[in-house]
Amino acid sequence: CFSCHQTNKLEKEIGLIPIDLEIVRFDKVFGNSDMDDLQDLKSRFPVFFPKKYPDSIWKMKMKDSLTRQLFTEVIKKYPIESMMDTLKVNVIPEKSLEKNIQLLFTFTDSSKVFSIFLRKGVLEVQPFLISGSSVQITSKEDDLKAILSGIKSLPISLVNGTLDIEGSRTDLLSFFASLRN
Repeated sequence: CFSCHQTNKLEKEIGLIPIDLEIVRFDKVFGNSDMDDLQDLKSRFPVFFPKKYPDSIWKMKMKDSLTRQLFTEVIKKYPIESMMDTLKVNVIPEKSLEKNIQLLFTFTDSSKVFSIFLRKGVLEVQPFLISGSSVQITSKEDDLKAILSGIKSLPISLVNGTLDIEGSRTDLLSFFASLRN
């Protein structure tokens, strides 16, 4: 059918519009914030802060250990496969255009393995072993999920042995520096 293959001029123009999209999860940002961040959060996410509630309510939630524990438990239930896939949209192109890094993540509590390639601003995640990585990271799934979500600190996890690293720590730090928080 001839008309099925015709392209609307407007559709072509729309297709040429560059789109820069960043997905920000409010629950993650709120869960990793402290009281000094409240005004910034209110300006960035006004829909989540109805005016009828005073700041004291939000400050109480930020200090509430149950709220923080709930955030931690939600992260634990999040599948590691999904967490690894979210890394793809968290790459900062300007910080990773010149990088060529291959990492291997092995999880001791599930026997899952992920090979990650960061090349020229693009991140590829493969759910299996591909040899040749410059860094091999061994940990429990929950520990890496806590680091990626900001619950735990990468530098502290490196020092206290939460992450077992073989290979280039410089490449590991360069990889994490290429990701949005």
